[in-house]
Amino acid sequence: MNIASDFIMNHLKTCNLSDYELFEILENINEGVYVTGRDTRLIYMNRASEELYGLSLEEMYGKKNVEINGGFELWSPSVLMDVYKEKKRFTIEQKAFYSGKKILTTLCPVLDENRDVQMVVCLSREKSYSIDIGYLGMNSKAETISEFEGDIVTNSPKMLAILDNAKRIAMLDTMVLLTGKTGTGKNVVAKYIHDNSERKDAPFVMINCAAIPANLIESELFGYAPYTFSGSNPKGKAGLIAAAEGGTLFLDEIGELPLELQPKILGFMQNKTYMQVGGRKEIKSAVRVITATNRDLYVECHEGRFREDLYWRLSVIEICIPELKERDGDIRIMSKVFFDSCCKKFNFQKSLAPETYDILCNYDWPGNVRQLKNFMERIAITVDSAVVLPKDVAFIEGKTEVQTSDKHIEEDSFTGVISLEEKKAELEKKLIVEAYAKYKTCRKVAKNLQISSTKAHKLIHKYCNVDK
Repeated sequence: MNIASDFIMNHLKTCNLSDYELFEILENINEGVYVTGRDTRLIYMNRASEELYGLSLEEMYGKKNVEINGGFELWSPSVLMDVYKEKKRFTIEQKAFYSGKKILTTLCPVLDENRDVQMVVCLSREKSYSIDIGYLGMNSKAETISEFEGDIVTNSPKMLAILDNAKRIAMLDTMVLLTGKTGTGKNVVAKYIHDNSERKDAPFVMINCAAIPANLIESELFGYAPYTFSGSNPKGKAGLIAAAEGGTLFLDEIGELPLELQPKILGFMQNKTYMQVGGRKEIKSAVRVITATNRDLYVECHEGRFREDLYWRLSVIEICIPELKERDGDIRIMSKVFFDSCCKKFNFQKSLAPETYDILCNYDWPGNVRQLKNFMERIAITVDSAVVLPKDVAFIEGKTEVQTSDKHIEEDSFTGVISLEEKKAELEKKLIVEAYAKYKTCRKVAKNLQISSTKAHKLIHKYCNVDK
């Protein structure tokens, strides 16, 4: 047994087993176990890890990840250093550099009596995805997904609980309705349910009900029989339900479904049969349906825009995805993952300054995960320096205030004669008062407004009636 094995054994005190027995347990479990020490160097990895990462213990032992792969991480995205810094557990989907496998990894810090990180234990398993399919020659606005790019990245207790619930529901072939604001990742959770179900090797077909014209959505879903329309395919066309046969049909934005089509959708969901447009023969279907909406369908029912019987049918299991601002810790880890992914895509060598994360975490992100992802790509491309500083992203924190100020200027600036200096002083006072009311301290105001502490101190005493 080597030093790494001895180190692990000394921390496994839950049962009276010999070192050899504990070692054999670690070597024979299906999950990969990968352990790094205080200095982030590898101290142990079991056989399952060797298969997942495509490297042996002999190649890895005593080395840091970047020492093995020419300065690059062995998997992407990497959050190992975040675990050492935050001293929190992270769960993330990664892709191994050498094996090319998609891996779901949980990284757990082990703290000593001084609450310093003594080692990090990484537990990994391979992630399976649905196979790629053709759409039977169809030209539609649906998506075929073989490898979903929106990998699940979360450290939020709320989201971890939702994923745990979704995983249990995945094995039960029942209706699921996903609700939540735009951009929260409802499609990611739908794919997660599919990937953890018995249908994971069958097609996952996603269709946005709002993206297809109302007069076409019926034929897109159900298909049409030969010679149904003038100028249509004389052989007819199979619909998206047929394309998802045996797998999962994900109907996003179900609240946008035309009212006149809803009875036919209800009949399909209840009876698992449907007829093509212009057809006379019932077709059986063995597809699972997951739906999603950013609307309150209960309110839509009472206002006559959605059928109540269809709502009750869809919402057998209802999962509400929280907004990004409600997910503790997720803004920081997602910012890093999205930024690093974009830099890798464009072959940039860039990083985010620690203070930059503070500004990103203080913003509400009304567009949720989608907005954050697009914003990180934007700054990765547009910021020229190797390190993205707070000044490069500070405008996002002041976006609401700037808009308010512009409106104020439009309404009040030209009601009388006023000089530019007076207007600048008025805006300066507004920014200082609002910043001090929010942050309470001179140092934080200075940091937020990107001014010196001395200047912040003077302006606070000038405008905020603070005693010297």
